[in-house]
Amino acid sequence: MTYHGKIDLSVKDYLFLNLAATTKNYIAYSGLSLMICYLFFVSFMRDFTITKQIISLFLLFSVTFLSLIFIQVIGLLIWLKKLPHYIGQRKFIINNEGVELKQLENNEGNFYSWEEFQGLINLKKYWLLKIDDKQIKVIPHAAFKKNEILKINQLMNSKIDVLK
Repeated sequence: MTYHGKIDLSVKDYLFLNLAATTKNYIAYSGLSLMICYLFFVSFMRDFTITKQIISLFLLFSVTFLSLIFIQVIGLLIWLKKLPHYIGQRKFIINNEGVELKQLENNEGNFYSWEEFQGLINLKKYWLLKIDDKQIKVIPHAAFKKNEILKINQLMNSKIDVLK
């Protein structure tokens, strides 16, 4: 059985997918934020009361962590401005041999056999297909008809190991 899907990826989708797929960065960001909090605590907060220390560290951690995420969003927008082909019309073809991802603007596409995928993460609105530690292919559910989504999900579950 072959399933054809088409969708227009927006900037919002691009940002969401890139921010959701880079969870390892958040661990590094939280570690860096904690280190900055520790340095501030050791340097400036010894004379504060416990309540003031806790509130100050919480605010400092929140501001630092959110600033790092904001910097990442700005970096993604700059990257998108340089390479605008990451958004736009996409076509997806899923069959028993594998998955084909195409851009409709330049009709370029890549085919991936099921053996190339190391894992599948089924989110509420997307399938994330892991090729290796650095490469994840995203297929939105909205690209397909509602009655096809369950069949595609069963096909993917039979071909790829499901990750949690």
